Amino acid sequence: MSRAPAATLWLMPGWSYGPDMWQPLCAGLAATGWSLRLRCPDPGYFRWRSLSPPDAAFLPEELSAVGGSAQEPAAGGLRLAVGHSLGGLEWLRQAAEQEGGGTRWDGLVLVNGFVRFSAATDWPEGVPARVVERMHRRVCASEAEAQAVLASFRQRCGGNPAASLPGEPQWTRLAAGLETLRHGDGRIAAHQWPGPVWLLASRDDVIVPPALTCASAAAFPAATVLWREHGGHVLPLSAPAFCVAALRQILDSLNAMLSSGGPIPEKGTMPGLYRDGVG
Repeated sequence: MSRAPAATLWLMPGWSYGPDMWQPLCAGLAATGWSLRLRCPDPGYFRWRSLSPPDAAFLPEELSAVGGSAQEPAAGGLRLAVGHSLGGLEWLRQAAEQEGGGTRWDGLVLVNGFVRFSAATDWPEGVPARVVERMHRRVCASEAEAQAVLASFRQRCGGNPAASLPGEPQWTRLAAGLETLRHGDGRIAAHQWPGPVWLLASRDDVIVPPALTCASAAAFPAATVLWREHGGHVLPLSAPAFCVAALRQILDSLNAMLSSGGPIPEKGTMPGLYRDGVG
């Protein structure tokens, strides 16, 4: 009986979310036929009241420690970086800091992601900077204003507005995350990314509109978008089965590609999978 292929997935949450956002995926990923290690860095947006992982593979980590752990590959396995929203930009930042260029990962998946969030003269597809600046001012103004910003944003993401927060908000970390949304720019790192990239996106995402998704995909040498008509800005929560199926296909394709020693596929040509279109 052959052993299941092995992989380590690093799952980075986006702004105003924590490692718990990946919990709906964990059970599904366990049934993919892969031997998986799931690493879930914590950006520190909340002080946790409790966290009940569905299995021992769900391992929250401090963001400050992820650099060391992410350089520890699964023995004989693939290494896949998955980032939701701002979490994807964090992976690009870490890749840009690698000595000698390149990356420690075999592939990158941006879920509701982007390479730059705020608009600039040479990035008209971005969100107007004033939107993020206004959010930042309100988060720094008072706790009441900050709570209102957090509630409004999470509702606009399309998740369950009645869902309780996982812990006490850490406003300093949340404000720092907004600074990154305002000024962070991963376009150079994207252009230099040496491996395949996938973007999982929703056409009704009001936080990262389709035009921003397409512009972000075009920033990579080889990136493919899998679209979903509905799902908002929180596909890991609103469409976990869609995300699990996509990740399984990505892992299977990467495994086949790397096992054969073949070249990185051209943009949009992953075999039988990730062409631009409706998923």
